[in-house]
Amino acid sequence: MGKIYFDFDGVLASYYWGEDYEQRVSALKPEPMVQVARALAKAGYSVGVCSAVATASEERQKRLWLAKNLPEVTDLFFPARGTNKSKFMRSHEDDILVDDFSKNLHEWAGVGVKYLNGINNTHGSWLRGGGLYLSRVMDPRFMAAGLARLSKAIESR
Repeated sequence: MGKIYFDFDGVLASYYWGEDYEQRVSALKPEPMVQVARALAKAGYSVGVCSAVATASEERQKRLWLAKNLPEVTDLFFPARGTNKSKFMRSHEDDILVDDFSKNLHEWAGVGVKYLNGINNTHGSWLRGGGLYLSRVMDPRFMAAGLARLSKAIESR
């Protein structure tokens, strides 16, 4: 069975970007996708986090946030910002990536799922291309069930 990876910024944690980002990570609010990742991990799915970082300090802050808000997930990967996540992770066609940045999804070797967080999808390239998506306005139980079905469907093909 493949793994379900979640991005951090704008997917698991609310999106914020600014010069003081590293100092603000601990204050970021959990997105509904945290409940989804937790439910999938508790149900026995292989769940991980793959999030780009610019510095070791940023990675440390994200690890602390995840330990507090999503301790059920311990497979954490932090490629350098600008790195192709698919190549970094050596993703396989049965791996799923939930991300809010279309470029990452287009590069992913497995199945990409766009997370609509209310501030992204400004160009609509992922949705225009018929890509799969989940939205922060959806019920987390519905999103978890959908990702579980997708994972099983990928496994059975």
